[in-house]
Amino acid sequence: MISSASDLHSGLSASGATMKAPAPERPVPVLVALSSAERARFFPDDLTRADYPVAIDWHTMPEKLSAPEWAALLSRIDPEVIVGGWKMPPLAGEMVGRCPSLRYLCYVAGSVRKKVDRSFIERGGVVSNWGDAVAPSVAECALMLTLMCLRQATRFALDLHVDRGWRTPGAPLPLGLFRRKVGIHGFGAVARALLRLLAPFGAQIEAFSEPVPETVFAAHGVRKAASLAALYRENDVVIVVEALTSLTRGSVDAAILAGLRPGAVLVNVGRGPIIDEPALEKLAVRGEVQIGLDVFATEPLPPASPLRGLRNVTLLPHTAGPTIDWYPLCGRRALDNLRAWFAGGTPSDAVSLQRYDLST
Repeated sequence: MISSASDLHSGLSASGATMKAPAPERPVPVLVALSSAERARFFPDDLTRADYPVAIDWHTMPEKLSAPEWAALLSRIDPEVIVGGWKMPPLAGEMVGRCPSLRYLCYVAGSVRKKVDRSFIERGGVVSNWGDAVAPSVAECALMLTLMCLRQATRFALDLHVDRGWRTPGAPLPLGLFRRKVGIHGFGAVARALLRLLAPFGAQIEAFSEPVPETVFAAHGVRKAASLAALYRENDVVIVVEALTSLTRGSVDAAILAGLRPGAVLVNVGRGPIIDEPALEKLAVRGEVQIGLDVFATEPLPPASPLRGLRNVTLLPHTAGPTIDWYPLCGRRALDNLRAWFAGGTPSDAVSLQRYDLST
């Protein structure tokens, strides 16, 4: 048995000096920074009962604690590994300094940018998250929003539930997805999962993501659109699954939105700020395009947002994925990452600096 993960992960300090490994036989101090609800959802079988190749000294974060209490907890435990979730307070520079032995943050959820400083990875620290495990769940939501928009689901729901009516006279008739022209904005794991879900519909699919070469699209049997504007102009359905970067922020502006044909469908399960939201609001109010949104420039969506209450707009409160039944899968992914680390390897979902910079 390996006595300590640090025997295999020496790491480097900020100055470049080799970090001193702990004494042999010392159990690895691990802090579980999850709420009780997160712990139950991600690890229904209790992560402390799993098999690991090292002895572990487990510590649990209290449900509620102030910033000073968080700092004191880190100083007292000085964990080598933290298993964190949404409820974990941020590991800002000062907080990381409170636990000089910290080498690995196993984050059970997605974006880590607001949870740990970039400098931690720069100096050799390892961070992992759920990787692409939830991509199929997000793609499923994108497909659902697409079908709801095509079938006028929100319009009919308001007609029947709010107005106590039936069908709105003169309203657009429902459409189907079969053989539609579908444009995918973005080409990461969610886009590729979406391709598999769209396959039974026989849709004509093209995609666009500025930095992705045409060979990558071709390898997946997809044509790369000539430009972002062409993607929006030439398709019946456009689904946004792009990452938010300095290049993509606000890239879907009023001019590109104006290219959407009447009766088109626009779905966004990527990131809200990719689309110019004031321009999107004007488009939505005109009622010529069916819109499905899971993400927004400001979250929660302000009560007075013009996007609310429109019959051509379907809204979700940033719940595209994962659904609750996917949490144990994400937990198992985290356990795999932990075992890899404790065995002296690299977690399969380790976050590189490039991936860190793409997160929000």
